[in-house]
Amino acid sequence: MASETFDVVIIGAGLSGIGAACHLKKNLPNKRYIILESRDA
Repeated sequence: MASETFDVVIIGAGLSGIGAACHLKKNLPNKRYIILESRDA
């Protein structure tokens, strides 16, 4: 199994998680991040 490396892991795709992802994308565009959500999207 291949593995990937991320700079940030965001747990939860609720309002706060999506807000954190938007903040990262805008202010730190070179960082790699992943959003983990336990429920089906």
